[in-house]
Amino acid sequence: MKTLFFFSDPKRDIHLGKKDLERPFLLAPFTPHPFLSLSDYFTAIEQFIVHNRASVESILRDTVSKTLQSNHIQKIIIRSQKHGAFYHLARIDIFVENTVAKFALCTALSHRGKSTLDREFQTLRYLGDHFQIQCLPKTYLKGEEEIISHGKKEQFTFVLSQWLDGYNEWHLSGGSEIETQRICIWDEQAGKRYASQHVAESIFQSMGKILTLFYDTKRYFEIYPWHQAAGDFVVKDSSKTPKVKLTTARSYRPLPIFKGRPAPNPSVALFYFFLNLGIRLRLDRAEGVGKLVWANKELLRGGIQGFVDALKLRHIEGRYELGNPEEFICTIKRFSPQELTKASLPLLEMYETENPDEFQVIKSKLKEHTKELYHIIQNIR
Repeated sequence: MKTLFFFSDPKRDIHLGKKDLERPFLLAPFTPHPFLSLSDYFTAIEQFIVHNRASVESILRDTVSKTLQSNHIQKIIIRSQKHGAFYHLARIDIFVENTVAKFALCTALSHRGKSTLDREFQTLRYLGDHFQIQCLPKTYLKGEEEIISHGKKEQFTFVLSQWLDGYNEWHLSGGSEIETQRICIWDEQAGKRYASQHVAESIFQSMGKILTLFYDTKRYFEIYPWHQAAGDFVVKDSSKTPKVKLTTARSYRPLPIFKGRPAPNPSVALFYFFLNLGIRLRLDRAEGVGKLVWANKELLRGGIQGFVDALKLRHIEGRYELGNPEEFICTIKRFSPQELTKASLPLLEMYETENPDEFQVIKSKLKEHTKELYHIIQNIR
């Protein structure tokens, strides 16, 4: 079985030779590991696959061919995709029976990275077991590999999961007006391109709908935190209706504002889910790494419509335990912009603790935001 190592590149993947692999392994952009090389990183991944070969073959039999045998695997390509704040992402392509099975492999080295990765693994497993919502990747394996380099040891933690094939990262670009602000889709095949306004609003509508479908109205648990600046939502674009999925779920818990307080009324908890959703939907970073960008009101409208669509769907499915969603919608329509601003203040305290940069942007935009949110609510379908 042949194994090849690559770097992902928007124009063409870069095959790594011996000299390339001697370069230092980066813990983050411009931060080399004290002693590990790229070769150590790729070798650790290869070891993980080999040591878990029986499990990998079982996964392939479930996803590719039930009659698969060990000798049917022809080639494996390990492609470094992205360095995140806490872990690294690679794509594993396994060539078998004229088919390429694609997997995502997350790698963590630091203590914080490993605990983050473990929490995400457990969260994805929980949500996959308890919800029939096909908007998150399936998780398959979690394990560790030890590498000795230059006489020193390092332990990698790995999580193997489903690769969301055909789905692409996207980010906001431009200003905050509908005429200038656009969604740039990082299409792996066709390169970067811009979504139409219709597609952009549909993406935000799907985001609002997905997050609301996962909300637990009894325990007020939600997927939180999530960050579009980190590429949490990805899109498979089509001419009319794009498909949207979440790449991960970092945690599933109540909002921090409820910590240490008596359990809130379920409708109040849903109201704060709604307020937080409306604010967080608007935050991104230009091209994913640049300055903070605030989504325009048309995109917010799409997200709020998705929230309402999800409540109505949950009611039809018998998963809305708060009566009729129309009653909740009528209630939030009674809030004035000033009342929406005042109700959002506990969230401001939470944002200040979590991310001071985002807090400053949210604080400066809050009054304008609640005015726009008020008008969107009045005209919601």
